[in-house]
Amino acid sequence: MSHTETSGLSPRSYGRLYPMRLDSPKKIGGIEIRNRFIRSATAERLFDREGFPDDGLGEFYCRLAKGGAGAIITGHAFVEPEGRASPKQLAIFKDDFIPPLKKITEEVHSYGARIFIQLSHAGRQTKSKYTGGTPIAPSAVREMTLDVLPREAEEEEIYRIIDGFKKAALRAMEAGFDGVQLHAAHGYLLNQFISPHTNRRTDKWGGSTENRICILVEIVKSIKKDSGDSFVVLMKLNMDDFIDGGLRLEESALIAGQLQKAGIDAIVCCLLNRVIISNSNIKN
Repeated sequence: MSHTETSGLSPRSYGRLYPMRLDSPKKIGGIEIRNRFIRSATAERLFDREGFPDDGLGEFYCRLAKGGAGAIITGHAFVEPEGRASPKQLAIFKDDFIPPLKKITEEVHSYGARIFIQLSHAGRQTKSKYTGGTPIAPSAVREMTLDVLPREAEEEEIYRIIDGFKKAALRAMEAGFDGVQLHAAHGYLLNQFISPHTNRRTDKWGGSTENRICILVEIVKSIKKDSGDSFVVLMKLNMDDFIDGGLRLEESALIAGQLQKAGIDAIVCCLLNRVIISNSNIKN
């Protein structure tokens, strides 16, 4: 049956044609998840000031796994010190974080669940007291919620960030994670690059849709090249920025298609941007 023939069906009728049980297994990339219940990423704040997890984090994830979750996506972990978003946030920018994270993945796997770590870089959406310097962004566009004016990233810094995401993913693989989720939503750095509101560059990293997603494509390809097909790469992607000059659903759909070609295994669609919280630039 074609898409045209099924587009007018009610959810109940569609469900009869294409039955799906929430407790049925689902394959994503090279792995299988035991059911369709996936715990999405939230900021648990169960970490010390350096970014190491405390005992409560492992206990929390194990409760989810023991309770039957098919997979767990951790709160966002910053891939380099300049990408920290908040004081109590998970980190994975050096090898020292591998042992405590490996302990967590082993415990979660013992209950039959899969676990992915969400990787992020705050970009302009942070404060200098957390990053040790002026936050960077694709362009020097003020972040209204925190009242931060970032500096525009140099091209060598962009390549360093791409490498930082790749190295963080390889650390995650060594720590026993089943894959990673790249955070390209909620106004963080990767979202800043793909959004025309925050990316006003005129070089290869800005302008057209193809140029603005270049950093995402490069990160996905570099991770896939060094990790292999069995290591899953997910992405959390804004569908609409809800701000003037921001990302819109039509363009996001095109971006999703390009990311699929680049090798992404699955995409989590989001409709949130931290800029909405402020009283400026809001699209009615």
